[in-house]
Amino acid sequence: MAISYLGGFRVLGAGWVGRRSLYVDFVSNYTTRLLQLYAGRTLIGVTTDVAATRVFGQLQPSLSPPPLTLLSVAVADRLVDFGPQLPRVPWNRYELRWNTEDYPADAHHFVLTGSPAAGEPIDAGNVIAKVPFIGDGAYVYQLPPLPSSGEFAFAVTPYDDALPDGNPGTPAEVSIAALVMPPDVQLDGDGNRFEIAVEAGTATATFAY
Repeated sequence: MAISYLGGFRVLGAGWVGRRSLYVDFVSNYTTRLLQLYAGRTLIGVTTDVAATRVFGQLQPSLSPPPLTLLSVAVADRLVDFGPQLPRVPWNRYELRWNTEDYPADAHHFVLTGSPAAGEPIDAGNVIAKVPFIGDGAYVYQLPPLPSSGEFAFAVTPYDDALPDGNPGTPAEVSIAALVMPPDVQLDGDGNRFEIAVEAGTATATFAY
């Protein structure tokens, strides 16, 4: 049975090492286990050595940064995704999943469209992606970061191989109730996120979105 632990280690620091690559430094009480890195409930990285004190992950930057979580796992469970077992937290990356069965021989691709903002209907002109048809089975597409909390609607429309762009079939629609962290605050001229003023024993923190 796969067993994972949320404790037994301490985070020392984190930062970016590329446009879509980040790191988390830690110290761990475990000497025979690996550390997985999750953004929200999505597995984005894992150590390869039980002696490692840094884990790297792939994450697309956004104005609403997601919570990061470290998880201690057995070496044999290195690639096991424990995300569905983690607590639900605010997150701005969601997936569209759909299945195909007995699709015609001229099936060619899918067009993904969605709401431009929470609470708005699907905009056919808001094309998120075109996904090639590679045969019957399960499809998964990770959506770009959503800008806010709220209800977003999406459609997956199949197309055939007719020239020039294919003929559309019947779209499948889905609604996602997104729970997204508020946008991060701006840095000031000194590189700080907050300004602290203390007067008469009261500390006041000011910031700007």
